[in-house]
Amino acid sequence: MTPEQFWFDDMRLFRVYEKAYYKGLCNRAFVQAVHFDYALQVELYNFLCKKKGEQPKEFLNKPFDPFERKDKVKSKEDIEALYRKQMMQWI
Repeated sequence: MTPEQFWFDDMRLFRVYEKAYYKGLCNRAFVQAVHFDYALQVELYNFLCKKKGEQPKEFLNKPFDPFERKDKVKSKEDIEALYRKQMMQWI
């Protein structure tokens, strides 16, 4: 938000910027918590499985991306089969 917008524009605009800032702050904190949780899981798994002789689990080789798409583009036949399966639940 520019100083001109802050001083001369509508006060509701400031509230929108404030909410967007805090939403972004919460999203970054959530991503950090998920990353920490994954790191803790890897360390606990490696510690407990060391006794069993299993291979240690590797940590992430790239940063965690919350916007990465996990689903692949499906073919038309797969989409139609999924649609038919969902429609059969209603019959």
